[in-house]
Amino acid sequence: MQEELKREGITVTIDEQHGILRISEGVLFDVGLADVKPQGQVVIKKLGNVLEVALNSEKFKGRVETIFIEGHTDNVPIVTEIFPSNWELSTKRAINTWLTMSGANPNLMTLLNDKGEMIFSVSGYSDTRPIAENSTEAGRRDNRRIDIRFSMTPPSEKDIDIVGFVREELAR
Repeated sequence: MQEELKREGITVTIDEQHGILRISEGVLFDVGLADVKPQGQVVIKKLGNVLEVALNSEKFKGRVETIFIEGHTDNVPIVTEIFPSNWELSTKRAINTWLTMSGANPNLMTLLNDKGEMIFSVSGYSDTRPIAENSTEAGRRDNRRIDIRFSMTPPSEKDIDIVGFVREELAR
């Protein structure tokens, strides 16, 4: 997926260990606002198209349980009429990311996991999950982001049986 995004001119950070595709705030939003900037709309629309292709491919079909679109902020408090706190700002950013993505590609709303549930979900975390120190501007900038978190389908009972068999054979 990262290679496809690169071909589309989109630079994202990938945290493979945690299954996260990370987009910095500066690409998508102005500081303290939740409206997606025009350049951010282009990025989100391309990302949605790449996700649709990937999720419909045989390689990944049925393997994704949920894709969380997560909004994050730094720890500088915001108190406005629209956003009484960073919770509202982070959540609205995640919602607007999803609305932009699904508005450009309505097929994303039809993607279901193996249980027949919609794959996409949104959440806002405010400043509760920093990835950098909030003591510097660079750290605060890193913390203001959208994470696309992939949660994979747990192994089926058949898969667990295979794992158990292999484990027992290796223990011999």
